[in-house]
This record gives sequence, C-alpha cells and structure tokens, in this order.
Amino acid sequence: MKKILMIFFFTAVGCTTSIKNHEGYIYDSNTKMPLSNIKICPERNNEDLKCVKTDKKGFFKTHRINLSQYLYIYINEKLSDSIQTVFTNGGEKYNEYFVNGRKDTAFIDMKLKKIIRQ
Repeated sequence: MKKILMIFFFTAVGCTTSIKNHEGYIYDSNTKMPLSNIKICPERNNEDLKCVKTDKKGFFKTHRINLSQYLYIYINEKLSDSIQTVFTNGGEKYNEYFVNGRKDTAFIDMKLKKIIRQ
C-alpha cells in the first residue's frame, strides 16, 4: 500500500505544470506601435476575472493561470484571434511562448483584427 501511495504522489507531482503566468506585448503590425486596452483572456468565455488588458506599452500579464494552451484576444469586446502558447511536435519537441517571464510579442493587423505573427 505504501508503494502505491508513493507512486501516486510522484505521478501527481510530476504532472504539474511549471507555467505560472502568461505575459508579453501586443503591437500593431503596420505601425509597430504598442496597442493598449487589448483584452487578453486565458479562456475563450471572456470572463472578466481572468482577463487582463494591455497597458500603454502594449504589455500584459495574467495572474490566474489555467492549463489552456491558448490566449484569446478581444478587440472592442469581440473575439479577434488567439495565441498558441504551447507547441508540441510529435510529443518530442515542446516550446512555450508568452509564459513565465518570457516576454514574447504578437503583431496584430488592426484592419483585419488578426495576428500577423508572434
């Protein structure tokens, strides 16, 4: 019984995420200027408690994290696009973006309201 509990404990500890928060910058792809008041949500339901807005420098930082691998971008309260924060390739290669102090940047075409590159 003790061995089963130890296996369960180590499995549970090993499966926890190391992602503490999402953060980064949002810029206009045409002017290369930071975009303020862009709403960033870790869930698609646009729940205000979990969403943050970019500041005048285009910077955002979420404080409540979930295991979602996407950030959803709302412009004028409408879902515009999403950012994939976790990439895997056949289970071998694993990359994280916009997480744990890695201040990545996404560029949005404000005419199309879509991310051009991240």
